[in-house]
Amino acid sequence: MKSSLILSFSLPIALQFVSGASALPPNYVPSAQAKNGTVYGIYSLEYNQDYFLGIPYAQPPVDDLRFRPPQSLNTQKTVNAKAYGKWCYGPGGDSVGQDMSEDCLTLNIIRPANIKPNAKLPVAVWIHGGGFSGGSGADRRYNLTYLVEQSVAMGTPIIGVSINYRLSIWGWLGGREVIGSGNSNLGFRDQRLALRWIQENIKAFGGDKSKVTLFGESAGAISIAWHQIAYGGRNDRLFSGAIMQSGSAMYEPQWWPETYQPKFDSLVNATGCLEAVDRLQCLRTADINDLWQFAQENSGTTDATIDGDILTEYSSKLLQDGKFVKVPTIIGANTDEGTAFGPFGDTAANNESELKNRIQALLNGRLTDNMLDELMTVYDSSASIPAPENYTGTDIPWSFLGTEFFRGAAIVGDLEMHAPKRYTAEQFTAHNSAIWTYRFNCIPYQYPLYVAVTHFAEVAFVFYSRNQDFGDGFSSVNPMGGPDRQLYIGLSDIMSKAWIKFFKYGNPNGNTGATSGGSLYWPSYGEGPGAQQIVFDKGPGNTFIEKDDYRAAGISWINQHRLIIGR
Repeated sequence: MKSSLILSFSLPIALQFVSGASALPPNYVPSAQAKNGTVYGIYSLEYNQDYFLGIPYAQPPVDDLRFRPPQSLNTQKTVNAKAYGKWCYGPGGDSVGQDMSEDCLTLNIIRPANIKPNAKLPVAVWIHGGGFSGGSGADRRYNLTYLVEQSVAMGTPIIGVSINYRLSIWGWLGGREVIGSGNSNLGFRDQRLALRWIQENIKAFGGDKSKVTLFGESAGAISIAWHQIAYGGRNDRLFSGAIMQSGSAMYEPQWWPETYQPKFDSLVNATGCLEAVDRLQCLRTADINDLWQFAQENSGTTDATIDGDILTEYSSKLLQDGKFVKVPTIIGANTDEGTAFGPFGDTAANNESELKNRIQALLNGRLTDNMLDELMTVYDSSASIPAPENYTGTDIPWSFLGTEFFRGAAIVGDLEMHAPKRYTAEQFTAHNSAIWTYRFNCIPYQYPLYVAVTHFAEVAFVFYSRNQDFGDGFSSVNPMGGPDRQLYIGLSDIMSKAWIKFFKYGNPNGNTGATSGGSLYWPSYGEGPGAQQIVFDKGPGNTFIEKDDYRAAGISWINQHRLIIGR
């Protein structure tokens, strides 16, 4: 995406200057002296912000550096950071039509204008989602301009950072050759190096390296959770807080190296490397078009591997043992997460037997027949996500969804999101580590009622993106549009302020302990009677505190069987 796009989202606002910033000279060009050279950005008069876009944080992972851990920069050069870098190769839907390259390890910094190196502003680092097969920090839906604008208006200015990391087979290749040579989980290693770059350089941009909060959604949230348990919970001082939106360390069954060996064998066969003495080295010289073709045909088979290095054990075991970085944390999920994950389409289920098959496929056949029967009993035919009143219309594509869709959505949503969220909150609390949880319960404008408050629905509200088309797969319009626009904006105001307070103070209530964007106090999970969380919804009084005990029997069953499921 070109830098001009970030300027095109217009809001008539008065220019505001952060305390300590002076009037800007004519022809002002923002700059910062990073360790590897001077970085020049661009200035937004409309928002009174500096944009540093497409800054390399690693050597390009090309040629002999392909399928290797990222390498730190080792030369001095001037960086003209005035346009977003290219997206990393990925066949995921978020990346369709984008300009992609292997040379993609860049990050973007958005700050209030003319901030001095000694300003020590809190830093919010966004890690994008996309199923580890798509997405980019340059995605216009993750425009950090509005969060920075909101923070200035609050009198608590922040610096926003977004990063790219390798996707699909380039970032998440598995198998014995990959693990044995120390080249596992490369996308995760990319993120780790980006965080090190931030620690080494953010002061030059006016940031405080001791106050870096990670926030992300879906695969981004999963990544953040993995950073908390990486190397058995070793604290490398890369971040001081974490926000996980619709994702956790227990999101998917976690796999050992042999699980991905067939995929690796298929890849080397497709690229003519099957008989090579060093098959991984052969892949480093393979034609990019062959790799891209394979990635597109195998887009759903990339994920992290328990490699004995970064990821040492099932995540639930690490959490239970207290082997995680204990920093203030927020974790949440959307009410109807399961409607985004199926079963539907080619996997649609029209009876209980078919639904069992779909669940077994999702879990790679890990459950016994008796366990499946137990699961069906816990989630009987009355189980429904979303609530029945949301899909009584005649516009539901039953042939695509299947008659067991809503029951399946309840099971899958709990498997993927709600049960891991609850388990994470319980383990953090048990180990005296502060954690706040939420449930997002607002259906964005023009979302079909049968998907309701599905995956990704909260992102626009967190980013305070009031005036842009989000193009999220369900709606091609502004999620805060329509007759309830002001109520949507009010909710976004509450959420974005709570996030900014967390970036600043490590607490969504701020430093006074009195508010979370409005007059409502958001208790931590272990506070008071315990297991309390905030519910975000539009309209006066519709954001409230609840006991986190919905679908208790089903979620308890999932968490009791977590190791069998592979988490």
